Amino acid sequence: SEYGVHWNFFFTLSFVEGFMVLWKGFKKHAPTRGLPIDLVVGTLIMASYQRFLTFGGGQDFVENGARSCSGDTYEGHMPRWMCDAFAANREGILGCVGYLSLRMISEDMSRYCLINGTKKGTTGRGLLLASVVTWTLHFVLTRGLGIPSSRRSTNASFVSWSLAHNVTLLLLFYKEMRGNDLPPIQDAVNQFGLAVFLASNILTGLVNLTVDTLHSSNFQAFCVLSVYLALVCGIALGLDVFGRGDRSSDRRIKIAD
Repeated sequence: SEYGVHWNFFFTLSFVEGFMVLWKGFKKHAPTRGLPIDLVVGTLIMASYQRFLTFGGGQDFVENGARSCSGDTYEGHMPRWMCDAFAANREGILGCVGYLSLRMISEDMSRYCLINGTKKGTTGRGLLLASVVTWTLHFVLTRGLGIPSSRRSTNASFVSWSLAHNVTLLLLFYKEMRGNDLPPIQDAVNQFGLAVFLASNILTGLVNLTVDTLHSSNFQAFCVLSVYLALVCGIALGLDVFGRGDRSSDRRIKIAD
């Protein structure tokens, strides 16, 4: 499964954002002096986690482990119910480490590419550099080291792909902007983020209930994803059209060229 028997991605979001609140409070009193501390710590977390997945049997446990602690004479170092809960939801629990790393690394990447880039007029160059670096890292991990991307374990290859994919999309959006206007779909998603998020989750549930995603061919997956994205984008644009009268006519943002 994706996150486990009982785990929900909202639990992951709560853990990651809760940790980040504490982490930002700590950084206020730490002598970081503008250093990319989020990038460094996030990378160290990811490296340690990937070491566990590769050499500590973590990846095999995530993919093939039992959903409960076996044996009637369990003699583990934690209560039996706790062991069963961990085994049943190991993807979601262990995946928090990978998503935390992703969140921390993206914090410094956004600061470098978008915040500082906007002030200095280097947004495009910063996004291009970040895209090249993350895609290079991804191919080194997947092709060079033979670590396939795994969303279930949220491993280093998955994290690098997520960063590369999103940075590349931001770069393409930036290059397509004309007159400082956002592309219509991105503007609609920004304006109605919660509604689009809920609609996309409902559509995801419908796909999981009607399609055997684990055994679908590449062609079937491509077709399902194409229809899914078309529906999500259509919903966003529809909300934008019907809600336009309730919003200010000025929908422009200022990004330095």
